[in-house]
Amino acid sequence: MSLKNKMLALALGVTASFSVATAQDAPAAPVAENDGTSGLQLGIGISYRNFHKANFRANNAGSYSGWYENGDIATLQPGAPDLEKILPSGSIASYQYNVINASWSGSTGNAGYNFTDKIAPILSASYAFYFKDSITLSAVANFQYNMLDASERGGQAGGNDATILAFRYGTEPVTSAPTASSSTSFMSASSKYKFDMDLYTLDLGLRMDFAVSEQMNLFVAAGPSVSYADMDSSFRGGLYGNNTALATFRASDSSEDWVFGYYASAGAAFWFNEQIGASLEARYDGAFEDAETQLVTQSLDTWGAAVKLLYRF
Repeated sequence: MSLKNKMLALALGVTASFSVATAQDAPAAPVAENDGTSGLQLGIGISYRNFHKANFRANNAGSYSGWYENGDIATLQPGAPDLEKILPSGSIASYQYNVINASWSGSTGNAGYNFTDKIAPILSASYAFYFKDSITLSAVANFQYNMLDASERGGQAGGNDATILAFRYGTEPVTSAPTASSSTSFMSASSKYKFDMDLYTLDLGLRMDFAVSEQMNLFVAAGPSVSYADMDSSFRGGLYGNNTALATFRASDSSEDWVFGYYASAGAAFWFNEQIGASLEARYDGAFEDAETQLVTQSLDTWGAAVKLLYRF
């Protein structure tokens, strides 16, 4: 089981344990959160963030030059023919061959994430410092951890196939001239990008709760956030002709970024008793810049939601 799945299983297990305890011990008359008796509050649960697709950069490309003889593409080889050897000095002859000049580029698309990549454990802590009527103000902190993994395949190739006729007249230098030219039809390119990111997000904010009953609160919260993105990216690609790899390219880059941003959320909390409750919230996470490597950029702007089990002291 992966580290992420273990953490999610732990969060779900704690949630289930709290639920069982609540069902057994809940008193008949829960008290409201804003009665002045609560202060520190802890939460554990699951969050969902609808991440944008990873954007793979288009700066991976290569070129190839080669030649083949007698119109037989199976003889394709890199470089150019040694005409001085093929048409030695003193001969009167001609030689026809084809020159290939091709280029290729890696895919310039993007790739999304699986649903399991978008969910993560979330931990929260808050402290209520102001009470008035049905209003409570609290300082709040949340921590989330996402493990993202994306890959994408593609590639484009293009080139020119020119027929060349070379001449030698005795001791005169070899001269050559193209007699025909066309686009290559037997070239293809392939590439694969891979991107992994461990994302740690901490936000600090202010939450305002409004008690609508002894058991239910509505709340809004907002504040700054900081994310630490630990990223690995790689690319491999190549140009192929006649089912043979003509040119290959590999690249990789790792990066660690600190990205500052903000968040806003709104939701509701239901208290089963004086200490145990649950909350559901929708939230938006914004970032002032993207996390990126030399191969990939990833936006951290997301809409999401979170469900948590709450415990207050």
